[in-house]
Amino acid sequence: MSKDMVPVLANADSAGMTPTSARWHHPLIMPLATGVLVLDEESRVDTPWLGNGVGTTSVTSDGTTSCPRFEYHVHSDGGAWTFSTRAAAARRVTIPWSYTGFHAWFSVRVELERFIIRDDDLVLEETLTQADRFAAPGGFAYYGTSTFDVWEGDVYGFRMSGSDFAA
Repeated sequence: MSKDMVPVLANADSAGMTPTSARWHHPLIMPLATGVLVLDEESRVDTPWLGNGVGTTSVTSDGTTSCPRFEYHVHSDGGAWTFSTRAAAARRVTIPWSYTGFHAWFSVRVELERFIIRDDDLVLEETLTQADRFAAPGGFAYYGTSTFDVWEGDVYGFRMSGSDFAA
């Protein structure tokens, strides 16, 4: 028996203890979500790209010198993140993207949306992954191309969200 396991006769009110068949145990794994969104060269027409969300987030490239790249790492049941920029001129922007990561092993949800906000109004919101569907356990990888018809001053980009069984 592991050091982390105690017999059934242990105090059921012990902090952090959960029941399993015939044993109590301390949770050994804290749920973890991590993801990376990388945009291709075409996304560099408007910079800088800015990112935010729960956990530790990092814009490892804002698009000024290389392809925009956003990463998140969170030690919880999931969260939501945004990676966006502001249009300098009216035009059509086509952006190849890749979204990879890991949101745990069981009942995994992964969602990626593209959006445009114009004058504080959401004018486009489209889910690029299968909304409200469970993803395969373990890691995930989605690839695609999104086209944005933007006006000068529009904020456009991507929203990511995810969770696991605990959320």
